[in-house]
Amino acid sequence: MAGENAMCRRVALLIVLALALWGGTAAWLHQVLALQGPGMVWDFYPLWQ
Repeated sequence: MAGENAMCRRVALLIVLALALWGGTAAWLHQVLALQGPGMVWDFYPLWQ
């Protein structure tokens, strides 16, 4: 029982870390876009299609 609990805690920690990293990346990207302006987005837009 203790092993399963530790495993759940480890998985939960990984999920929290992944979400924090994703949130940080999104915030950084938002900051960069705010500084650079939308022109940078349109430079990369053809790559998305």
